[in-house]
Amino acid sequence: MKPYEKHVFVCSLGNNCTERGSAGHYDLLLKALDEKVTGPARKAIKVTQTQCVGACGFGPNVVVYPEGVWYYGVGPQDIPEIVEEHLMRGRIVSRLLFHQYGETLPDEVVRDRVCGMVFHVSEAKASFQHEGRLYYFCNEGCLTAFREAPAEFLKPHGAHKGHGAH
Repeated sequence: MKPYEKHVFVCSLGNNCTERGSAGHYDLLLKALDEKVTGPARKAIKVTQTQCVGACGFGPNVVVYPEGVWYYGVGPQDIPEIVEEHLMRGRIVSRLLFHQYGETLPDEVVRDRVCGMVFHVSEAKASFQHEGRLYYFCNEGCLTAFREAPAEFLKPHGAHKGHGAH
């Protein structure tokens, strides 16, 4: 099986992004691709509808790999631009860019150490001071899990057992 050149994840099944208008994004992206990209180039792009990519507070989200480009606040009107600029021409749509893999997140963006969700610090549902550092959480359940075993969640990213998507 030949690997895909691009893999696009469209967050359109989770409650948070759906509430923010993402329900039709997957179908819109497929339609735009089918209209604008043909032949082998179309077959080289895989699109996956997903429930959560872990940045719910910034959704609706579209993530493109292998570049590791995360688009946030994507509206239906943005889908054709992502297809034309990024998927066809290889140019990042900077006005929608939330994060690119390998870059440091902005200071106002935090990651829940329990579930891995990324969100704006103003949208934190809980916070907790541990050993002189303030940690933010997307919900009380993640805070409770952290309080019970902080060392487990302070291991390098990916070294702990996840607690599920939101």
